[in-house]
Amino acid sequence: GCTKVHAGCTHCYAESLAKRTGQAVWGPGGTRVKTSPANWAKPLKWNKEAAAAGQRARVFCASLADVFEDWAWSMLDHHGNRILACDVCGELHADSEASDSESCKCGRFKQRMPWASMHDVRLALFKLIDATPWLDWLLLTKRPAYIRKMWPAFFPGGYIAEAGAMNQEGPRPNVWLGTSISDQATADQYVPELLKCRDLASVLFLSAEPLLGPMNITRLSEEKGLASPGVDGIDWVIVGGESGPGARPMHPDWVRSLCYQCAATEVPFFFKQWGEWEPLTEPVDRAAVMSGKGDRWRFVNLDGNSGTFGVAGHCVVNRVGKAAAGRLLDGRTWDEFPKEVDA
Repeated sequence: GCTKVHAGCTHCYAESLAKRTGQAVWGPGGTRVKTSPANWAKPLKWNKEAAAAGQRARVFCASLADVFEDWAWSMLDHHGNRILACDVCGELHADSEASDSESCKCGRFKQRMPWASMHDVRLALFKLIDATPWLDWLLLTKRPAYIRKMWPAFFPGGYIAEAGAMNQEGPRPNVWLGTSISDQATADQYVPELLKCRDLASVLFLSAEPLLGPMNITRLSEEKGLASPGVDGIDWVIVGGESGPGARPMHPDWVRSLCYQCAATEVPFFFKQWGEWEPLTEPVDRAAVMSGKGDRWRFVNLDGNSGTFGVAGHCVVNRVGKAAAGRLLDGRTWDEFPKEVDA
């Protein structure tokens, strides 16, 4: 579960999936659901396999949520029951397990435990992260300003301190922190906040997906009088177009520009997909595009506007679906990763 915070969230695939499966209700008054214990046990298996192979593995965490969402209500389990959090050891329990005689492994009676919040589940997540050193955990957020105050310290033995107690031994080597941006406004707002977390994680990355307009991540933001994030200080950039119903088209020059900015400072660049709309290289009849037959063709301008001619740099795009559109940029795939931690 999550709450939409900017234009990139408009057609959230996670919300659509949750509506179909009944997993969670989006919005500040919705629900937040912890997945099953079996799901939470998978990383322990992956970590064991990675250690045996001597090769690190990457885990994209919480693809249907935001780890750093500031949400204060009670958490539910995958059956829809409220979760209890042991206020002695932090262990999480389903409310349905509570009875007069049942207790936590530490001896605390379950009936006396408070309801679990997202804070409690977040601490359980970081305990799992610290227990799986062969996994590189990708934590992507649209709330980078909350990372530091929600970041728990790590102590030998797996003890997790309260949020706000900062790790004094350097970054978590198996965490990659990223923020999701879609246009210049979100880049100017979010990336400086991410850069404040340089000491917390081994990798900082940007996910420009869906990319909804041109973006210069090396320029000065004149409106705020602050240095924009820039590529310097960022270890990886991901770019992708939007898919699914209502998907908005992406101009290829927006992608090329970010690719060039990364190349100029040797930052790895990963192009994930065009999304629903494929840019056309061959000439297309203007009358056919203007007719909008079947909503097959559109044109998108460099300034981010779509649907009108008259602006230099427009590109005609064809709605062919994510699979057909593919992920080739100028005849090649871009699958670059941070070199120092490349699996």
